[in-house]
Amino acid sequence: MLKKWTTVLLLLACLFLVGCSTSTEQETISPDELMPEQSESVNQDSGQYVGSVNSDKYHLPDCRWAGKIKPENEVWFDTKEEAEEQGYIPCKTCKP
Repeated sequence: MLKKWTTVLLLLACLFLVGCSTSTEQETISPDELMPEQSESVNQDSGQYVGSVNSDKYHLPDCRWAGKIKPENEVWFDTKEEAEEQGYIPCKTCKP
């Protein structure tokens, strides 16, 4: 039994060291590379409906769930059709 634990610990230590031994030179990634391209409605300040880049739901602006969306993640739509064309579905709480 002790031999198994020793082997497991040795394996974990090796994996840790391999992970730590990566190059110290780090590549800089721009925010545009991290986020997939979004429609022109991203970063719009207002509209009739709001969604999040992290969700597939759209809401009325006064919905309790809309209030939880961080400003930098908001996606605004002028119409329900616009939201649905971009793959968003209506919130079941505020029922826009």
